[in-house]
Amino acid sequence: WDGTIPSRAVATEAAIQKINNKAAWRVACRLYDLGFRKQKPLALGKQTFPTAALKSFQQSIGIKEDRRDGLPNKTTWIKLFGKDKPYFYLEDN
Repeated sequence: WDGTIPSRAVATEAAIQKINNKAAWRVACRLYDLGFRKQKPLALGKQTFPTAALKSFQQSIGIKEDRRDGLPNKTTWIKLFGKDKPYFYLEDN
């Protein structure tokens, strides 16, 4: 992980539309660093959103089962990155 917190909106778009963007890569890298993703992330621009790994992370932080959808939410983002970044920023594109 390069230390940049991705926009939650951009990450959600990557997850839903299966887009390979910086946000998906950053989430994959962070989950790999924390041990929730077993495979090393693919190169930037090739990495899809790690939905299954995010679901495991959501379980570990106590997100209710019916809310563990593998999509970014505010609680998940704060636990994963230390703060929320909900809006679109150009550097996340």
